[in-house]
Amino acid sequence: MASYDEDIFEKIFPKQRHVISCIDDISSAYAPELRLAFLRLSPSYNLAIKLLAQRKKLDTPKVAEEVIQLYELPAHQLKKSKFFKGNQERFNAEQRAKLVEGFQAAMDVAKKYGDLNDEFNGKLKRSSDTYLTTFHSNFPFLGLVGVWGERGQPHSRFVSDLENFSEWAQDKDGFEPALVLLVPLRAPKAYVKKRVLAYLDEFRDPRTNPKYPEIIPLKGKRIHSEAILKKLKLLICRYMYPDLALWEIALKLNLSQEYTDRLKDQGELYEDDIIRLNIITSRMLLQAKTIAEHAALGSFPVTKKIRIPKYDAEKTIERVKKIWPDLKP
Repeated sequence: MASYDEDIFEKIFPKQRHVISCIDDISSAYAPELRLAFLRLSPSYNLAIKLLAQRKKLDTPKVAEEVIQLYELPAHQLKKSKFFKGNQERFNAEQRAKLVEGFQAAMDVAKKYGDLNDEFNGKLKRSSDTYLTTFHSNFPFLGLVGVWGERGQPHSRFVSDLENFSEWAQDKDGFEPALVLLVPLRAPKAYVKKRVLAYLDEFRDPRTNPKYPEIIPLKGKRIHSEAILKKLKLLICRYMYPDLALWEIALKLNLSQEYTDRLKDQGELYEDDIIRLNIITSRMLLQAKTIAEHAALGSFPVTKKIRIPKYDAEKTIERVKKIWPDLKP
């Protein structure tokens, strides 16, 4: 039987993860994981985490002003998005009130997911009924794998059941480590319960809260995770390569196979190609920020038009480094 001395937790729950050293290594296209990545990069989500950690409330004037400043983009940009009208240069009282009121949704989402960057580690606690795990199921699946010698069935039936379970579990994203026990069918229930609890105490990862997170449903009937992943990579690269033009980043990420092939065939891109590729990439970058902002407000993945907060280049790249510390330009 395994014991603590054998460091069983490291065998079942290894700390070492796949090293992400370049943008192509970010390959997970599992939608709930992508949601977490967008949340980590969202300025509004990070502000909500900060305010919760400091136990600040939105009805405080200084806190309300901090929220409003997050959305204070240059006036011409807000006019272009039809948020400012005429000669308006600042948010009016009604707009300020709506911004603060709408930000409550980000606060609510932050309470559910907590600080994903560990920037305020230890200062913010999730509610008792929510806990972020590395696994994705909302509630642990508990089921029968097989029965040895079931009603005279040949032993090969049990072996087949075990193999089927192994294949099924490996195909499940984030399927949790599980105990597979030998329980004699004539064993007293009290004894079985005692032994199972003992095994759970021995093998359960002490770093994991047994509470399961509340699942916030994904939005949309068709969710194209690969397309969302491309937008996430673009958002990262925009700040990882600040000196590159959008069309250069697009080629680097192969966002458009059409233009990648055209570059190979022609040896260079013409001016009209660059202009069109810049436009395509700019729209995709806006969609990426929109997805991040909607995620912070509880909807993912959504690209419906919404007010985008300011993305501070230095803070954004700091967040990227916290998520993928080995990532290099």
